[in-house]
Amino acid sequence: MLHGAMRNLIAARGVRRAIALVLLSITTVLTIGVTSSPAHAWNPADDGWHKCYIDGKWMWCKDL
Repeated sequence: MLHGAMRNLIAARGVRRAIALVLLSITTVLTIGVTSSPAHAWNPADDGWHKCYIDGKWMWCKDL
């Protein structure tokens, strides 16, 4: 039979693990959300940029 102090310690560890798991989940979701979102919804065409095809690749070009 476990003593009261030992039982409380085991319960506290379980609570800490649950809190750590929740915080890890929140951090993961926020990180994925921030890194996969468009970069400030910037439209290059608004600044005079246009798509061009150079050396077999599509790039953003700007006429100066």
